[in-house]
Amino acid sequence: MRITVSKPSTGPAFFPKLARPVVIDTDQAQNDISETFRKLVERAKVFDQPGPIDIQSSGQLRDFKEYEIVVEEAGKRQIIRVREPIALIEDEPLRELIQYVLQHAYPSGVK
Repeated sequence: MRITVSKPSTGPAFFPKLARPVVIDTDQAQNDISETFRKLVERAKVFDQPGPIDIQSSGQLRDFKEYEIVVEEAGKRQIIRVREPIALIEDEPLRELIQYVLQHAYPSGVK
């Protein structure tokens, strides 16, 4: 599975280095991490949803960061567009997937 994370918006100011796409190749990850990605994608039913998934969490503020997450596996492709605050996303399986993806895309905590 290949997961690409990009930031169309980096917050109140645009920072090109922060906006660069990050690619996670789960085939190159440790087995437990790879398996967790697969389980979270299945639980969130990412590939069962038509078209891009646009998540508008409640409590949005204008200058919050936006993320675009592209999940690809076995010829399937799905786009998830989300805006902070991630913690307020009501769909729990999708929220957990997004949090896990961001944790691995930005391990130093810089999001």
